[in-house]
Amino acid sequence: MPHIAVMMYPGRNDEKKMALAKKLQDAVEEALGVDRKVISVSVEDVAKED
Repeated sequence: MPHIAVMMYPGRNDEKKMALAKKLQDAVEEALGVDRKVISVSVEDVAKED
């Protein structure tokens, strides 16, 4: 069960975040040969001050 955690500065809409998550799933599916159903991706906005 690969999980990818992405932390980024705020400002990107949900559509861009979903597109990123899909591309990350595609890459992991290809690299590891696992079914994309077991690959999870989380995206967290982090303030620039952090």
